[in-house]
Amino acid sequence: MIRNTDIANEISFLEDSLQRVKSELKKLRKRVPEGAGLRAARHGNTYQYFMKVQGSGTNGI
Repeated sequence: MIRNTDIANEISFLEDSLQRVKSELKKLRKRVPEGAGLRAARHGNTYQYFMKVQGSGTNGI
């Protein structure tokens, strides 16, 4: 049986996580130029991310 305190703790944890994500997103928006696109490419077991800005190369930076 799920207790109300467990639900309240989970809600609190998720709200805190959401605030951290929003904070990181706000920081990233300051660094990324307006109209830039993001491209992800699989590289082995990981991904590489490229930011494509108008006028940059075909792959981005």
